[in-house]
Amino acid sequence: MRYKFNKMINRYGGLCLKVAVLRVEKLNQTGCENTQRCEVFLIQQTANKISCPGIQHFNTLARSPVEWYQNGKLVEEYLARISLKIRSDQIYLNSVYKEDSGNYTCKFKFFENKIPWLVKRTFPVNVIVADTNKPPITLDPHGVKTIEVVLGSSVQFMCQVYFGYERNFSPVIKWLINEGEMENTGIQKEKVLLTKTAEGFTFIREANLKKVTKEDFNTTFTCFSQNSQGNSSGVIRLKEKVSTIFQIKVITISTSLIFMAIVSGCVGIYTFWIEIVLLYRHYYSKDETIGDGKEFDAFVSYASSCSSGDDVKSDGYFITEERFALELLPSMLENQHGYKLCLFERDILPGGVYTEDVISSIKRSRRVIIVLSPSYFASAGSRLFELQTGVNSMLDNFKTKVILINFHALPDVSHLPDNVKRAIAVLPGITWKGNKSSPPSSKFWKMLRYYMPVKKNELCKICQNIKPTTVQQKDRSFGP
Repeated sequence: MRYKFNKMINRYGGLCLKVAVLRVEKLNQTGCENTQRCEVFLIQQTANKISCPGIQHFNTLARSPVEWYQNGKLVEEYLARISLKIRSDQIYLNSVYKEDSGNYTCKFKFFENKIPWLVKRTFPVNVIVADTNKPPITLDPHGVKTIEVVLGSSVQFMCQVYFGYERNFSPVIKWLINEGEMENTGIQKEKVLLTKTAEGFTFIREANLKKVTKEDFNTTFTCFSQNSQGNSSGVIRLKEKVSTIFQIKVITISTSLIFMAIVSGCVGIYTFWIEIVLLYRHYYSKDETIGDGKEFDAFVSYASSCSSGDDVKSDGYFITEERFALELLPSMLENQHGYKLCLFERDILPGGVYTEDVISSIKRSRRVIIVLSPSYFASAGSRLFELQTGVNSMLDNFKTKVILINFHALPDVSHLPDNVKRAIAVLPGITWKGNKSSPPSSKFWKMLRYYMPVKKNELCKICQNIKPTTVQQKDRSFGP
């Protein structure tokens, strides 16, 4: 609205009366009349921008620059958030975080006929995750589940399904009997939302069978679920319950054997835990790197030769942090186990802003490997920046993890930031012991692979066929 005042003069009885008249004129509409139509959605961990609604209807030369406010607080560029830029009256976000949501206000002055007008626009910004690209997951029953029941008794079926986030969400979850839907609403209850997070939803749906008959032991009860990406299902079969007396006899006879087996198994698992986990991951675990949007398996931070000084002898084995990071780590993790490392000198193009390149590289990595040594802390602040950025990334996103390699005994770290000191004290650390750690079959490399992400690669199968003597000879090439 625009308000104008006109003065009128009325003369009566020699008196002069001034009357102020208010005339209201409606300006041209901006095309954004209500808050709902101006609602903005940003996808988390992607690049995006925020524009002032309706600003295109104002002449750029006749208005002042836009001031931005988030929840009443002025939005400014600052060093701790170098990915946020304000350009051309827009907020540019190199990476969107949950904290970017809120009520945004854009404010500027507009001049018309030399009269200044203050223009303000407040609208909500919502940060959401990207729509899922996976079908629903049937949590229970998972696969084929068999339930033992007594003939003539009642039984309750419970179906629990997880659906990934979708803005236009219309989940389907229902029970089927021998591929035919349960039509009786008294048997099949409505679906109920169990949990809701930013990443997705979990629904449950129950079905009741009032009386079990012999025909039900040959019946398939299927929980069917579907979203826009596909469907999944879980099956329940009924089995007639065996006599409890027979079960007690079986349990009594086998108790001693089970106890001995458990004790032996616990001792073996404790002794060979790392080997067991690596073997299981190789044959049975899913590749956790697929579809996570990451480019590198690990970002490697280490002290360069200019900061580390001369080669340091460790148990008769000459090697610097730089040779360890640039030669030995890629030889073992990349060439033999198929991982992809991010080495700053090798994989980052020169000419960019160092801090932005480090932050971007760590965000694109699943792990952050820190090669700790006295020279690491004695180097310029860049190494500490990489360490602190890795810790902050781990705190912001639980999928990013930091692995500490104790290359040499550490100095006093009391001068470091509190979150970094706590991370060094709590995070898993692997100690490099020179010649003792250099063979591929050493505990050092097994522990490092244990903390690396699960990744399926045919190179792992080839590594198993390499003779130990050949590997050791190849590994010796990094010595003096």
